[in-house]
Amino acid sequence: MLVLLVASGKLEQVAAHLGYEANQVRRLPAAIHQVRKSRTFRNNYGEAVLKEIAPIIEGISEVDPPEDVDMLDTLSEVVDEGEALLMAIAAASKSTLLVSGDKRAVADLAGSKDAELCVQDLQGRIVTLEAVLWVLVNEHGGEATRADFAPVMGHKTLRIVLSAHAAASTQRCLDGIRSYFNDAARTAQGLLFNPSPDVLGVDDD
Repeated sequence: MLVLLVASGKLEQVAAHLGYEANQVRRLPAAIHQVRKSRTFRNNYGEAVLKEIAPIIEGISEVDPPEDVDMLDTLSEVVDEGEALLMAIAAASKSTLLVSGDKRAVADLAGSKDAELCVQDLQGRIVTLEAVLWVLVNEHGGEATRADFAPVMGHKTLRIVLSAHAAASTQRCLDGIRSYFNDAARTAQGLLFNPSPDVLGVDDD
């Protein structure tokens, strides 16, 4: 998710919408290594994009280690090490939101009996890509948002919800984002941050 927000130039705006200054954003220590070395990132976004955003991501402060080592150990049995670290840190502070593009990790956390305490602590505090796109498309429209994310359109979800056809109609674009958000919300056990509770997370009759 950090790659998408930095490449689109929307990191500061999204942080502000969530109630943070840009200098309050934190990243995983491994984030810069992933940007520079990940084959998946290179295949999806291209070397030129990654080289451009690497100095920006490197300039973002790293997260501090979590104090609750037991929770971190429990989460590491449920999700990958990076997501476990972020979840443990966010769970320990009610004022912290976790921005995550890993919907599988969210579903795994929600379905874990061993991590029920963390699920309770993180209620409504995991911000997904769909939540971010909902905010941006509502504010700027489909076509403008598609243009902003053009450098990272290799991302599967972006290719669909911000396709040329979808983005040509802001309402059609929002309908697609809403469908994706609702699909994730069904199994997320209340974990997802919802920017529009009256619209998102509400199934049609």
